[in-house]
Amino acid sequence: MQPGKKCSGHEMAQLISHATVILSLIFLLILAYFPGLHGPYVLDDEPNITSVKAIALKEITRDGIQQAMWSNDSGPLKRPLAALSFALNHYFAGGFDNTFPFKLTNVVIHIINSILVYFLALRLMHSPALIAGLGDKQKLQVAGLAATLWALHPIQLTNVLYVVQRMNSLSALFVILGLIAYIHGREKLEKSEPAGFMLMGAGLVIGTLLGLGAKENAALLPLFAFVIEVTLYRSNSLNRPVRKRLAIFHFCLVLVPVAMFIGYLATHPDFVMHTYAQRNFSLSERLLTEARVLWFYLSLILVPSTHRLGLFHDDISLSTSLLDPVSTLPAVAGICAAAAFALILRRKYPLAAFAILWFLVGHSLESSIFGLEIAFEHRNYLPSLGIIFAATYTIVHFLQKTTGNSKVITGFAVVIIMVFGFGTWSLAGTWKDFYTLAEHCVTNHPNSPRANNLAAHASILEKNDAIAAVRYILNGIHAAPHEAGFRMDLQLLLAQFSLKVTSAVAASGASADDKPVLVAGMPDSIKVSSNGGIINYYHESSNDEVIKTLLKERPITAHTIMTLNNLFTCVISNTAYCRPLAGNVLEWHVIAAKNTMTTDSYHRLILSNTARLYAESGDFQRAIGSITTRTDTRTR
Repeated sequence: MQPGKKCSGHEMAQLISHATVILSLIFLLILAYFPGLHGPYVLDDEPNITSVKAIALKEITRDGIQQAMWSNDSGPLKRPLAALSFALNHYFAGGFDNTFPFKLTNVVIHIINSILVYFLALRLMHSPALIAGLGDKQKLQVAGLAATLWALHPIQLTNVLYVVQRMNSLSALFVILGLIAYIHGREKLEKSEPAGFMLMGAGLVIGTLLGLGAKENAALLPLFAFVIEVTLYRSNSLNRPVRKRLAIFHFCLVLVPVAMFIGYLATHPDFVMHTYAQRNFSLSERLLTEARVLWFYLSLILVPSTHRLGLFHDDISLSTSLLDPVSTLPAVAGICAAAAFALILRRKYPLAAFAILWFLVGHSLESSIFGLEIAFEHRNYLPSLGIIFAATYTIVHFLQKTTGNSKVITGFAVVIIMVFGFGTWSLAGTWKDFYTLAEHCVTNHPNSPRANNLAAHASILEKNDAIAAVRYILNGIHAAPHEAGFRMDLQLLLAQFSLKVTSAVAASGASADDKPVLVAGMPDSIKVSSNGGIINYYHESSNDEVIKTLLKERPITAHTIMTLNNLFTCVISNTAYCRPLAGNVLEWHVIAAKNTMTTDSYHRLILSNTARLYAESGDFQRAIGSITTRTDTRTR
């Protein structure tokens, strides 16, 4: 519409439709996520946000901003925009104590993304492959419903309430903006407008660069654009010179960067392999397992059961071969068949091809060769969009064709929005506090090591229930028998419990040596002994030799390093129940420092802690030796 020109009836109807969708998204998302906005920090929030001194910005200065921006080590590019956003949250909130400003910022970013998804869906609806399929009213319905379902889908929850996943949603914001610019430029090419290439290039280059400032998976933006090009557009509608320029455009901005990246990985294999240093699975096992995980993700997108959704999915078994488990082979074959179908029949079935390729491209980094943890729901933030958009279009098209009644479509939209909204609202309620979140996770994923670890900590911190914590740690040992962290956790917890019972018995005037103190509810596998009035609870699975063996022979994982650091802090603080463990803790650190199956950053932390522990014991020569030991001198 030109300035000074009155809106036509059609334009006014469109403006009303846009406003209705936008206001509805804002209202529904605030309502759905409100129960969890005061919830706790979890997992990676601490090492990436609350424990980073540079993020605790107290005044806005040039040096402070620069230090905050480059303070993050979770990605090779430092993710400066995401780090800066956390620092600004801290500055305006006056600290980290109140999680509400951090989570509210995440909601605002998600709202912006949802509005952008709406306009992206509108542009997709006007692509050559889809423009003739539905009328203008139905196109608005599809775009509005697809954006709302994507925004309210319960699988998006961890991108919003798990504070550190702002990195993912902020990166997605620039990716979506880049795609809108790309499609807008592509539409100009259809009209033979010369500015088309400039707009397409700006969308891809600027969107990618800004997105990389939040998270590295923004590098997939050119591939997302290429998926749109090869499925929903037709180059034969362009004249020959433009077609040639378009081919050169995609060659330079899509194929060349992909080839360079693959070439870099081929010539620098350690870039991939070093990420497996702290994992209990190999490259081949991860690739085979991810085939099953992708189908699992797809099932969560299409049937978002709140009982299957959650913060952790480390209870998924590893695929050690194509036939172990037997579902691996059909999973791999199914993905290969789907990809082949999409590539070969993309002209005949453009929408299906778009959904398949979009989903696979979206997972091509985090669900492929890199040694990340096996599964997380937040990885579906953008990949889910292709599936949801295609499913929405198909259903609306079917209802329009079979009923011809827009009220039926509206009724369906209201029902499905209510279902998705209620699912997210109920899940958000489980994030209201640390204990409720832990209880939800472990109830729905009882075989998850991480869920049991979270529940153990919540039982101690929120309920002071050591017996429940012991049970959760024993479940963790059963679920992850090669994880030293659980066994050290159990030693620490039992040491604390032993001191508490010893003190209680002494205060009562009874003699602990006459009869071992049995505690109601304590698992039978926990044994008790007493000597000289000192009561000791112990478990054979967490004895010193077992822990030493695991620290020597198994990878030093995130859980193990966290537990070692907690033990270090406890010993250095001279906490009463940690004093008997001081010698063991030092020895565990020494063994862990010699383990080559760990990352350099973990190794540096272990060496630093080892030096301090030696110093506390009075062995300054060994302390200095640990300080001067370099990571690259380890025997490999």
